[in-house]
Amino acid sequence: MNPLDPSLEEIIEGIDVCQKAHLNNSTLILLYAGIDAVASLEKLPGEQQKFSFLRWVNSYLLPAKQLACSDLELYGARCGLVHNMAAESDLSIQGKVRPVVYSFGGASPTESQNASDALNHGYVAIDSNDLIEAFRVGVHTFWSDVSASPQRKAIVE
Repeated sequence: MNPLDPSLEEIIEGIDVCQKAHLNNSTLILLYAGIDAVASLEKLPGEQQKFSFLRWVNSYLLPAKQLACSDLELYGARCGLVHNMAAESDLSIQGKVRPVVYSFGGASPTESQNASDALNHGYVAIDSNDLIEAFRVGVHTFWSDVSASPQRKAIVE
């Protein structure tokens, strides 16, 4: 981890603690808070958090691990979980994204996805471990990129 933001390291440690204790919602809430935090480090003046979130997810999280969802679906999942403690968000209710459901503890998301498809629920299932790993890799890649660019480093600092 880079010393530019020790609080982000604390969030990652919190994710680990919650994951080991099987506190699934808390794990995901901390994960989405972490994405928000790191994405906001290069937020453009006047930019809505949504757009810095989407940019960071596209630049760092999705390239780190192949996930079955889009950047906007992750944003909808963040909104649904953080604001409503549910898979549904305004974006999914409006039909703009599929709600995201998660597999935990090494369970395969394939069974959940197959059930959703068979019942025509329209959910997308992802492995929580894959999402967490993508965040970890994305954060490390982000810090490497920032450290290599004096201009970006100055903005983040």
